[in-house]
Amino acid sequence: MRQVPASVGLVLLTARGYLLWLVVPYGLLTWLVYYWWARRASLGQCLGWFDLNLIAFLQRVVLRYFIPDPTAYWIPSKEMSTVNHRVRGGLI
Repeated sequence: MRQVPASVGLVLLTARGYLLWLVVPYGLLTWLVYYWWARRASLGQCLGWFDLNLIAFLQRVVLRYFIPDPTAYWIPSKEMSTVNHRVRGGLI
């Protein structure tokens, strides 16, 4: 398993934590308006897709100089209904 330095991991975790406050409401709205019927994706799959692409964005764009071999990959929206993410719960 590839690992990033602890300081870069802390920056990644902190940035993701703050950005999820923007991504989750946006993901909920886009799921309500479009993705639930166009991609046949559940809310959990939609939010998981947004989260996985957020991690890929942080690793491949924002922290690209500090993470030489990123572990996250972009997932196209057409594959949203196949996303298997940690997001699970009663309503999701």
